[in-house]
Amino acid sequence: MQIEEICSMISGLVPEEGSKSNIINNVDLFRIERSMDRVPFNYTKSIIFILQGQKRVYIADSMLTYDPMHYLVLSVPLPVECDVVASKDEPLLGISIQVDANMVNEIMVSGDIPMNNIKELPYGIYADDLNEQMINVIHRLVGSLISHSESKVLAPMYIREILYRALTGKNGEALKMLTNRNQTFYKIRSILERIHENYGAKYDVASLAEETDMSNSAFHTAFKAMTDASPIQYIKKVKLHKARELMLFQGLNASSAAYRVGYESLSQFTREYKRMFGVTPGHEVFG
Repeated sequence: MQIEEICSMISGLVPEEGSKSNIINNVDLFRIERSMDRVPFNYTKSIIFILQGQKRVYIADSMLTYDPMHYLVLSVPLPVECDVVASKDEPLLGISIQVDANMVNEIMVSGDIPMNNIKELPYGIYADDLNEQMINVIHRLVGSLISHSESKVLAPMYIREILYRALTGKNGEALKMLTNRNQTFYKIRSILERIHENYGAKYDVASLAEETDMSNSAFHTAFKAMTDASPIQYIKKVKLHKARELMLFQGLNASSAAYRVGYESLSQFTREYKRMFGVTPGHEVFG
């Protein structure tokens, strides 16, 4: 019943296909009215709830589903591919909350939430069960967004509760790692965020490893544990995924997209693009 009410409120706030970005700080609502095949997307640190419809995320050889029974958590930015199950009669309705590491730290300190001794680095993306407690706070959050005054006063408290619920969930260790600046996770995350924000820059893996005070082998091992990709593969994925987004959604041609993401050779860009996506950039633009 609560999920139906949440969907009704989201439909009222986003009556047509699209998104309502930053409806309050770090909160987006979105509505998709058609199914979509796999498309590239660069996710940032966020918690994403789908209250109607279904999305699937593909990364390396893994697939994660988030729907009215599961929510998605990303503790690091990742290049992925997504597909969507939706229709005009039953649109996909969801809410995305960007994760603020400072808020996570405050919640852990004020709630005396322990940082467990983790032997292996947690993966940077996971799906968790959408339980009754989480549904209840989402209901209150979306309801507060209808009123300007309530959204200013009450919504920030509900966002804190959502982060608390995610932190204390069975897979909360990846979020907890955001707060520890002395941990390998924090150092690698900082590198990942820079690559996502400055996707057009050139990166030298040895220099990145040196910045983290890690050996090349230790850096590669930690990087792959968190992203399921080597540093070189990850950088290439971010650049190519971003280029595809620029062509599909912003109308750039292949040459402009290649230049924007840092390729100096169009032929190299075309080869690597086809190797990753199975089609040439020209097919994406004209096909």
